[in-house]
Amino acid sequence: MVKRKLRKDLMDRRSSLSDQDRAELNAKALENFLNSDEYANSNDIFVFVSFGDEIDTHELIRNMLRDGKNVYIPVTYKGSAKMKLSKLTNFDDLVPGHYGILSPKPGFEEFVDHNIVDLVVVPGLAFDRRGHRVGYGAGYYDKFFADLSINPKKIGFAYDFQILDSLPDDEHDVPVDKIITELT
Repeated sequence: MVKRKLRKDLMDRRSSLSDQDRAELNAKALENFLNSDEYANSNDIFVFVSFGDEIDTHELIRNMLRDGKNVYIPVTYKGSAKMKLSKLTNFDDLVPGHYGILSPKPGFEEFVDHNIVDLVVVPGLAFDRRGHRVGYGAGYYDKFFADLSINPKKIGFAYDFQILDSLPDDEHDVPVDKIITELT
């Protein structure tokens, strides 16, 4: 399976979910994440801000903030494959940014050293049972992990149908430590 076809197939599958099914799957996945040891044992969490029909992280982020966790979100810029981390203290401080993904309002960014995080919530179109992932192809997370001088826990957050037996992987790919879905 080539990555391009895999990406299209999984995006089609995600977009075919009914609103009711999506809400039920998101609620179960949220509960599983919030009940995980990784979440309980973390303080500084880097989490992607979901967009489109990705598994919902908006409610996850709101829970993290209510629980007193330090929450950091990615900020990206056109023409650059680098991500910066910005501390988030209020979900309402987000507006559509690059790719239409919610980002801090201009002037509300609070950039931090990316080596501060102890847990990374990683997006993906697909994950395999070894923790390898296929993202959207821009390489943001691969570059992020390559630049780290620490080794935080890495959690893939996705729907269960996004977990496959195996995926093609490259030598620069960094696998996640665990995948949390509505079933796990």
